[in-house]
Amino acid sequence: WAKYQLTDGGFPYWPDGNYSDFAVSLRIAEILSIAQEKGISISDAIDTDALKTYIGNEIAYLKNTKQSDKQEMFPVAYGYYVMEKLGSSVTDSDLNNILKNDYSGISEYALAGLTWLDKGNSHKAAECAKKIKRFMSLSTRGCDITQKNSSCWYYYNNKAEQYALALQLFTQIDNEDYAIKPMNCPG
Repeated sequence: WAKYQLTDGGFPYWPDGNYSDFAVSLRIAEILSIAQEKGISISDAIDTDALKTYIGNEIAYLKNTKQSDKQEMFPVAYGYYVMEKLGSSVTDSDLNNILKNDYSGISEYALAGLTWLDKGNSHKAAECAKKIKRFMSLSTRGCDITQKNSSCWYYYNNKAEQYALALQLFTQIDNEDYAIKPMNCPG
């Protein structure tokens, strides 16, 4: 990927692209953070500091243009999650803003909760899980998650991703939680 990284630190949508794409850059940053967690070395040719700067600038742009009050809440929450994973500290104030925002939903709460877990604050992560459970109803066949005003951002935040993020948060908090057992697959 290093040869495709642009001078602003981001990555283009297409390999020969001339401008950075926030969605692609976030996903690459998340993959890099997972690789680091698993002990896989990252090539020095990839400038992770420049990537973090790019992501921080994109988040600031969304916040400063008030776009984070609407459907852009997802990339802000995802950006915070990735930044924390890459070693940049996210403020509690920023994460609290996700919890207070009327446009936040399952994915945003899950990403905030996962970020708080990375910061070592399981109490705030549990608060996020509690907000998600408001959208859940147990049935004889499993669990249904329903929320109003859910919108996709590029190819992110669809219903499958909402389930996956919620399950990821719940299992990291308490794998024995009765509410998530129907979401776990056998085996």
